[in-house]
Amino acid sequence: EVTSLIGIITDKKIHVHAMICDNQFQTHAGHLAKMVISGACEIHLFAGSEPVGRKLDEETGLELLDI
Repeated sequence: EVTSLIGIITDKKIHVHAMICDNQFQTHAGHLAKMVISGACEIHLFAGSEPVGRKLDEETGLELLDI
């Protein structure tokens, strides 16, 4: 079961964190790279009024949100 699915969609990538529960009721959390839904999964997407992009931060080498 998906207990939490939080992230952001920008023009360059999808970055999602997930928490799932297995059939032994153990939870697992981290970055979500791929997911297959076997039954149902309710997902709500909220669109902002302004586009969100990413910009390379030279100091860290990360593509940070450009907002």
